[in-house]
Amino acid sequence: MSIAEKYRNIFEDEMLTVSEFRKKIARIGTEHTDERDGQIFTLEDGSQINFKDGTFFYYNETFWHVQNKDYKNMKEAIIILNEQHTLLPEQEEILTARFGDFDVLDVPASGWTKKEQDQYISFIDCPIVVFVNPIPYMIKSLSMDAACSNARNDDHGGLLPKPLNLIVEEVWVMANDTCEKKELPNGKVISVTAKTGWYLA
Repeated sequence: MSIAEKYRNIFEDEMLTVSEFRKKIARIGTEHTDERDGQIFTLEDGSQINFKDGTFFYYNETFWHVQNKDYKNMKEAIIILNEQHTLLPEQEEILTARFGDFDVLDVPASGWTKKEQDQYISFIDCPIVVFVNPIPYMIKSLSMDAACSNARNDDHGGLLPKPLNLIVEEVWVMANDTCEKKELPNGKVISVTAKTGWYLA
């Protein structure tokens, strides 16, 4: 196992952010900055870890996603969806018409901690993110990152906070103005997901 692979495993086991991981690697590697490949650290055995655009590469440029290895070839859009839910026919029709093919990132029923959310924010590598199930912190963070990304060439770009993700340009939510009710056998009334009336906001 190369040193780069060893530290890749440390990154996963300790659930570090990319920023924290970069600081750890900077203490053991020789740094070189390349305009195309970004910030490169060469380790003692010659293996390398490259940091660029909020992501990192390791061991001969093999791309690796933290906790997200099924999403190596992401499409233009990624859909954030609770693993206990499925897209309704109308939702899928709207998403396909707007974005074409898309990936789905399943959120566990137990949710993510803030640190886990930061990791997923850092490793989303497509320009459009759509929340079918809202995650307030991620919506806020990715929206701010999209604003920073779109303002990078603006005269005031230097005044903006440093984003976790430099790739995301658009953040959408799947919305519905209809609130449907259902009465249970015990007389309790609950809200249920509407099957129609969905739109992107």
